[in-house]
Amino acid sequence: MVQGESVAVGGRSLDQTRKQISDFLKKHRVEQAETNLEQRLRADVKVALSFEPYRLSFSNAGAPTMGPESAPVTLVEFSDFQCPYCRAAAPTLKQVANKYGDKVHIVYRQYPIASLHPFALKAAEASLCANEQGKFWPLHDRMFDDQTKLGVSDLKQQARELGMDGKEVRCLSRRRQIRRASAERHERGPAIAGSWTPAIFINGRVVEAVQCRSPYSRR
Repeated sequence: MVQGESVAVGGRSLDQTRKQISDFLKKHRVEQAETNLEQRLRADVKVALSFEPYRLSFSNAGAPTMGPESAPVTLVEFSDFQCPYCRAAAPTLKQVANKYGDKVHIVYRQYPIASLHPFALKAAEASLCANEQGKFWPLHDRMFDDQTKLGVSDLKQQARELGMDGKEVRCLSRRRQIRRASAERHERGPAIAGSWTPAIFINGRVVEAVQCRSPYSRR
């Protein structure tokens, strides 16, 4: 380097980045000191550090469920009927329900990512209409069995085949459940998880899985 020439870091001069570098080094030293102290305490004093995991709570009133609410384990899934990863997760949730029975309470929450899946919002609305007639899970299974049939005419046909009366058709036509299907996207669970589906929480703790990610995801 020629004497007197300024140093550039990421396109900025050293003077411009000096404080940022200094702050980073200070933070690194503090973190290292904390780590060293924790290691010394564990080795010398046999200190055990334990923290309760962060858990979320959800308002699941009116949501489709399987299993008793009093079960010791509650599994909440935020899902999208057009998401391929949600489809892959559906059989696993059914296996959980079959294996653990009354020990698990499964809650399905709507999280249609319309920017990725154009039929997801209408499918979510249809499932909520079906839930009013006690037919949520049969329609849930139908839609995940064949994700190519999520258009309005397909949904109405499936409703008829499942024995739902004319209220199902009128419910879809009147868009009465569209607000709820959209509103559940604003629950803090998926927001914290990173705006993806399926977002699964067991007793309030997020479960990592392969997911469809919203274009607005933070990760």
